Amino acid sequence: MAPRRHLSPAEFARTRALPPHVEGEIGQAFEKLLPRGARIVDLGSGTGRLAHLLLARGYRVTALDLSRGMLDYLADHRPSTPAPCWIVQGDVVALPFADAWFEAAISSHVLHLVEHWERALAEALRVVSPSGVFIRAWSDHEETDLSREVSVRWREILDAHGHRPRPGVSEDEPVTRWMQARGMTDSLLCAAAWTRERSPRETLEGIRQRHYPFSCDVPDDEFPLLIAELEAWARSRGLDQEPSRARTTSFMLRVYTSPEASHAH
Repeated sequence: MAPRRHLSPAEFARTRALPPHVEGEIGQAFEKLLPRGARIVDLGSGTGRLAHLLLARGYRVTALDLSRGMLDYLADHRPSTPAPCWIVQGDVVALPFADAWFEAAISSHVLHLVEHWERALAEALRVVSPSGVFIRAWSDHEETDLSREVSVRWREILDAHGHRPRPGVSEDEPVTRWMQARGMTDSLLCAAAWTRERSPRETLEGIRQRHYPFSCDVPDDEFPLLIAELEAWARSRGLDQEPSRARTTSFMLRVYTSPEASHAH
């Protein structure tokens, strides 16, 4: 099989960084949802985007990820706080933790990478106490954003050349349906919303630099031809000349609780 590119932990952290004020708003949202000092497992923690802001607020965090390099970066860049952080290399579909060990489990931008995502959800519920919560987090972007058109076209090109998406789940509805079938109740919260200037050219460059999983998965020997096809399409539509426009992004939290869960916090 032809080699595939993998982002370095530093690249991964840089391309997924949140503005400081947004981190603050997300942290405040977690403080309203979780009791002070709670034990939290961050499933698929990556370089620590959420783990770091939770540690800064005194939560006891266990960061789990498949990648040792990501975890090492997380540990090296963690905030200066007495709150403990445990680093665990492992798979979300087979968690190495005791039943009901955590007050909360969090999954952010992970399940779309997991083939057996239902098994990952079952494992998350297993390790969370009956009075705890499971929180799924993701970023929503404006549907009318021209940059989104570039991403959609790139996925169409990949599909046309036989590169299917990873067999995980990225939509909210299947996860919520699965949870509700197991007696979980849920609520949706916008933890933060912000705008930034962005152009289709930036999205093209991000794909060219292979900042996203659906670009990293393309074998190196095929990538130049496919990116050339995307760039030709963008030129034909004039998207490569479009100016930057304000783009709104929302950081969403879907909070799942069991019927036994306490709502005191």
